[in-house]
Amino acid sequence: MPLRDSLVMVECAVGRGEMTVDFLRKRLPGRRNGKARQVLGGVDRGADSLLETLARTYFRQAGIRVQTQVCIDGVGYVDLLLEGRLIVEPDGRHHGDWTQGKKE
Repeated sequence: MPLRDSLVMVECAVGRGEMTVDFLRKRLPGRRNGKARQVLGGVDRGADSLLETLARTYFRQAGIRVQTQVCIDGVGYVDLLLEGRLIVEPDGRHHGDWTQGKKE
């Protein structure tokens, strides 16, 4: 599978508690599993949605430093913070509700 598809599948399973990265890593010994271990290296428990996973992955592949679920004073938690300066909310429509916007 392409890296993107594999990452989304594994991150979903890990996020739902059906699997752990350590469990999978222990089952991927040897040189022939390098691509699969690369997928495991990209798993980030900070994503709340498929869009966040894809956006984070593409930004990192482009060489952009990405932090996930960063708490910013006066704002609360943001999905992605690029290069410590730019906030990205890939699924921002969920934050249109005032109670979501004030989530801290």
